[in-house]
Amino acid sequence: MQRTGRAGREAPGKCFRLYTETDFNALKESTKPEILRTDVASAILTLKARGQEDVVNFDYLSPPKIESLHKALEQLYSLGAFDNAGKITSLGRDMAKLPLSPPLARVLLAAAEPGLDCLAEVVDVIAALSSDNLFPMIVDDNAQDARQEAHKGFHRSEGDHIMLLEVVRAYESHASDAISDRKHWCETNFVSHRAMSMLFEIRKQLRQYCASLRGVTESTWEVAKGEPVSPDLAERVLKAFLKGYFHQTARAAPDGGYLTVLSHQNVAIHPASILFGRRKEALMYHEYVFTTKPFARWCSAVQLDWVADASPVYLKGAV
Repeated sequence: MQRTGRAGREAPGKCFRLYTETDFNALKESTKPEILRTDVASAILTLKARGQEDVVNFDYLSPPKIESLHKALEQLYSLGAFDNAGKITSLGRDMAKLPLSPPLARVLLAAAEPGLDCLAEVVDVIAALSSDNLFPMIVDDNAQDARQEAHKGFHRSEGDHIMLLEVVRAYESHASDAISDRKHWCETNFVSHRAMSMLFEIRKQLRQYCASLRGVTESTWEVAKGEPVSPDLAERVLKAFLKGYFHQTARAAPDGGYLTVLSHQNVAIHPASILFGRRKEALMYHEYVFTTKPFARWCSAVQLDWVADASPVYLKGAV
């Protein structure tokens, strides 16, 4: 309704609605407030970082459910953003400075630590996970076969996170080429050029935010373009991600499926994952979706001792 006014503001105009009158009349008067339908952990972390200690009784315009608040507080505590008294930690303050969800912020900070030292690679993977439709849908059967064959070159036994890193490295090896050559590479490899352009914009922004981190210099971003990711580097990248996603892990179950480590719920590898149909000791996943059944999306194979090391206090007895 707001956009309709633009059609005739300065001259006669028309508005074409792309839905029926019945559908229009069935719409709700307003959208449900975002704080009532999304994870509130980022908002809670921001409030704590700005000195608001009582986040439960804070005067929200649309107060979130108490269950959502408790879940967010528990998640932030498990990530090390809050101490036992509920006070924000120095780690939490660093997480609040990053334009990412708390788990991804924790991953980024872990990657900058000397023991892991894989910040450039983790930034690339986060940028890839944040890009929409990196791999466009294919409906033609012949094109589907060609796509599967093209993507074999990116497949890694470690799973989807390292696969995404391989895609970024392969594309970046053509970064100095003309834009028509880069587009041709994307078409040949069934990768969205538009999504890749967005990925590199996201990466640029993340690198700017990382500039203030301790030990980060221009040499931090010097990576081996076009070269395969070594097994050692892949392990360090996955261990960095576990620092933020240990709560999204699953172990192999006797029936051939997987059980989540913390809640012991059944979950299956999504068919879009390169690990689909493969048996691994344990999984880490970026997203949990429910369609015909619970699925884990963007999966990578990890070891149970890596999961335990990611948060030894919080996961004590769970792994």
